[in-house]
Amino acid sequence: MNEISFSSSCLRRHGISLGVLKLLHEEYDSLYPLGSLFCNTMVHCARCNLVDSFQYIVDNIPENNRPSLFDRSVSDSLKFCASNGNIAIFDILYNSPNTKEYVTEKDLNIAIRKAAKHGHPTMINHLFKYLASESSSSSGRQPRWRRDRIEKPPMGISIALMCSIQRCA
Repeated sequence: MNEISFSSSCLRRHGISLGVLKLLHEEYDSLYPLGSLFCNTMVHCARCNLVDSFQYIVDNIPENNRPSLFDRSVSDSLKFCASNGNIAIFDILYNSPNTKEYVTEKDLNIAIRKAAKHGHPTMINHLFKYLASESSSSSGRQPRWRRDRIEKPPMGISIALMCSIQRCA
């Protein structure tokens, strides 16, 4: 049987309500079996800052979630939440057992650049915290500024970051 493919261009309205998602999932069992539908809907909710809808999608992802398509959806959702400065959606992505393994160090670096380009310093600081923990866990050791128990990253990082925000603004 051929699977119906949905793209984000099918989703013309500003977001998808939680009620519609519940109806598709609980009443018709159609949200997750159509992989492209749930993946594109997840990205669309991140783009439109719909935290409740995004949370519902992530919380109900079934075990067999088609990782090749899902990987890109997590990455795209992360880019949109960084561009919008939406810390709540980032926290859902990073802290959910269904999506955390798909958030890479490379994705976090791209998200920091997106947040800088769109002028979201709070989001940048939030992403830096997670990037530092991701870097230290992947290398087995903490960055020097973490090992020395310095509260914030060295000034060089902050100055470079501020310069990139000013250039992009």
